Amino acid sequence: MVQEYAIELQRAYRQFENKELLSYKRTLENSGKQAQATLTTFLDRSINRYADATCFGLHEAVRLLNILTYLYLELQTDSISDQPENLVTELRAAEAFLDSKLEVTIDKETTKTLLNQILCLKLQRQQLQDTSTVGNLEEIQITTEQLETTISEYRQALNAEIEQARQIRIEAIALVKK
Repeated sequence: MVQEYAIELQRAYRQFENKELLSYKRTLENSGKQAQATLTTFLDRSINRYADATCFGLHEAVRLLNILTYLYLELQTDSISDQPENLVTELRAAEAFLDSKLEVTIDKETTKTLLNQILCLKLQRQQLQDTSTVGNLEEIQITTEQLETTISEYRQALNAEIEQARQIRIEAIALVKK
């Protein structure tokens, strides 16, 4: 009897939790549409302001838009403690919050390792450039090539991680709907 009661309580809790998650999802979808409209209006106005400001304003507007939507912004930093932000990083933060609510775990170890390698290679290259001699020009070239290869690997790993995360989230949401 006690075991049946415990099972029934667990079932009721899962049902309650699923309803909560569906409510969160609906709220998120509605808020997402509203936020998208607000951001689109803001971007339109900002682009128009930049375009109208000077004769090079349109070029500045395109540069601003590229910064706001640059997928690999974390590659622009030289330190793990620097956390540059743009619309993409904000999206990732929101997705991480929702992942915790959906109890979804995304394996980010590969991208973290590659990003750390990139930062180490940048530091190593900077140190070599600071002590630049004829003998270490070859070392600088080798380090730069390693850096370019690692950046390419990072981009591929990040794209794969994003796609894997989307698939996992779709599966999690489908389970919640059941």
